[in-house]
Amino acid sequence: MHGTGKYKYQYGATYNGEWKHDKKSGKGEYTMPDGYRYLGEYKGDMKYGYGVEEYAKGGPVARYDGYYKNDQRHGKGLLIFSNDDEYEGYFVNGAREGLGEMRTAATGEKWFGTWK
Repeated sequence: MHGTGKYKYQYGATYNGEWKHDKKSGKGEYTMPDGYRYLGEYKGDMKYGYGVEEYAKGGPVARYDGYYKNDQRHGKGLLIFSNDDEYEGYFVNGAREGLGEMRTAATGEKWFGTWK
């Protein structure tokens, strides 16, 4: 597939967006039946660039809004947990690393520092 189109996977997920050489490339939206949703950029079938991920209810993470590289959080982003706690800062290869701030919803406490 090349260009823009919609694909429905056997397990019920759908991708609607740009394709290049049968791989998700460019802007697109991927959704799963459990409520998971990613709206953003792809490169070579992987999340790459800016995007927003919304997770299925019941998990520890509710939403991520930020940058990706090779299908992992990489660069600046905002991670919102299911209990409404937030981490805003930098990620390297999927993990919090570098300057960031953690905010606790229940108490309003904030921690700012360097994460490793």
